[in-house]
Amino acid sequence: MWHIFEYYQANYYRRKGQQLLVKGKPEKAYSYLEKALMLEDSPANIYNLALTLLAMKRFGEAEKYLQKLLELQPGNELATLTLAEIYTQQREWDKAQELLSKLVELHPTNNNYQKYRQRLTDPQARERYIKAKELLN
Repeated sequence: MWHIFEYYQANYYRRKGQQLLVKGKPEKAYSYLEKALMLEDSPANIYNLALTLLAMKRFGEAEKYLQKLLELQPGNELATLTLAEIYTQQREWDKAQELLSKLVELHPTNNNYQKYRQRLTDPQARERYIKAKELLN
């Protein structure tokens, strides 16, 4: 009986955290998603917490959660792309390009990955991208 209660409680915290994140309230979302992760150490909860940390610009912590997720699911496309975004925002171009190269290799027909990787090779384009991201936040 207790496991059923924890399951529903974890789902409630995850949904509430996701809603708050979408509404642009990452600090509040973090508290809910952290509780969800404590109750259920699932890939979805790990990823949601990493996204929240990214929104809060806590890149180092977000990176750790994404690395953990990639250990659990090495081919996770979304986690790889999000980690590449973290490296991009931290101006760690080589790390970001390496991850994007892997994505392009795994998904050669995905033009978005190719464009993203290409943007990172142009110093002016990547700086414009970073500035645009900063203005949005």
